[in-house]
Amino acid sequence: MSIQAQLKAITDILLDKNTSPIQLTEALKQYKTLLLELSNLDLETMENKQDIHTDSGIAIGTTWAAMCLDDIYRTQQFIRGLFKVVNDLIPATNTPIHVLYAGTGPFATLILPLLSNHTEQEVQVTLLEINKNSIENVKHVINQLGFQNHIKDIVCEDATKYEIKTKVDIILSETMQHALLRELQVPIMLNLVGQTNGDSIMIPKEILLSLAFLDSRINLDPKEKSLPYNKTEPILSFDKAWIKSHLSKGVRNDHLVDKTISLQKLKAKNHTQLAILTDIRITDGITIDYNQSGLTIPYILKSALKMESDKINLKYKLKPMPMFEYEMR
Repeated sequence: MSIQAQLKAITDILLDKNTSPIQLTEALKQYKTLLLELSNLDLETMENKQDIHTDSGIAIGTTWAAMCLDDIYRTQQFIRGLFKVVNDLIPATNTPIHVLYAGTGPFATLILPLLSNHTEQEVQVTLLEINKNSIENVKHVINQLGFQNHIKDIVCEDATKYEIKTKVDIILSETMQHALLRELQVPIMLNLVGQTNGDSIMIPKEILLSLAFLDSRINLDPKEKSLPYNKTEPILSFDKAWIKSHLSKGVRNDHLVDKTISLQKLKAKNHTQLAILTDIRITDGITIDYNQSGLTIPYILKSALKMESDKINLKYKLKPMPMFEYEMR
């Protein structure tokens, strides 16, 4: 079987709603093996493990970016979401859908399945990555797969400063950790989406951060009816509307969020921890919810067992890197 046929077969499994967890795990193992066979990378070198520290946050090293594929549900859901958005757009246009993929890592993992199922007349891609080792490997993988005609440009540049030069239909970036910490998702999208006047579709569509008390007694089985947390109102709903509103006020990189939240009515005797939860809406109907991925595990702030404070003040800032500060009041 050709490498293109292998990728197509893997893609079919990823997109099938009836795929079992075992089948999904095996398909993504095959995908990773295929990408490693196509690559020139030695993931064990210190150079490839070295993160890049920018003035807006951290771009993780080539090795760690490659390992993101191991987050199985995250990978599947982003690929499914991208397919859905592209397939919804194709009937409405006579020109190729242009996807700007910021933070490709060494494999451009999320875009290759799309290219295996669509012609260059349907989809064109700009690949944007700050790490030179990653971008060189991306070029090699694209050439090995024969996808050169799908590529508008491959750019080694900081996506938080990149200037968009042509019309972009979709801006795709998955450069984050839980609670939007450390990495560059927020400054990347502020820069790129801010240049499009709201015309481009943003993937993920929304990243919702909420403060919550966790109850450690409740079974985390997805079939469990009781939720293992009690949420407050959202801390941050990071979507195009928020970006537009934020930029209209003038860009500020000190505190993007400065919010005081009352805790009195939320805490129950069984709550053991105070945390920030992350929910990701990749597109309508395709989400990554509580604890389904490394991106949506709780970010624990402190023990709730001996908490006596009635309020918490939360600040989210981008510099020197994206992070939360909090103060109990």
